[in-house]
Amino acid sequence: MAECVYCEIQKFKEAIIYSDDDIAIAVNPFAIAQNELVIIPKNHFTIMEQVPKEIISKMGLFSKYLSILLFQKLECHGTNVLAENGTSAGQLIPHFSISIIPRYENDDIDLSWSPSRVQESSIKAAAELLTGGIKKALSNQQV
Repeated sequence: MAECVYCEIQKFKEAIIYSDDDIAIAVNPFAIAQNELVIIPKNHFTIMEQVPKEIISKMGLFSKYLSILLFQKLECHGTNVLAENGTSAGQLIPHFSISIIPRYENDDIDLSWSPSRVQESSIKAAAELLTGGIKKALSNQQV
């Protein structure tokens, strides 16, 4: 069986711009934009829910630093910070990652969708359903 693409990227030293015991950051060879960066947990985790909270926290913090770096070094006009979590969310490589995509005016990258107005009753029902879940997660130190 072939090894995971993102596990393989970690061996491609020329692409790696940072590495520690938990994560590797690389220039993404499977990018939608030139100079796109990808943050990869060193251990193989298919989806975000499997990633230990210390590592996911580090990935979030590095997302901020990398976005700043792209603004400074590439003089981009914006960044997209993208985590595709599961195949229904567009995840093609079964290894959780966070991509930092440099954006420029008129770059023809379309990551947009058309939001639609949600019914007030649906908002209230979702809030009621999820409020208990977040309170339980917080009390169990899962967050």
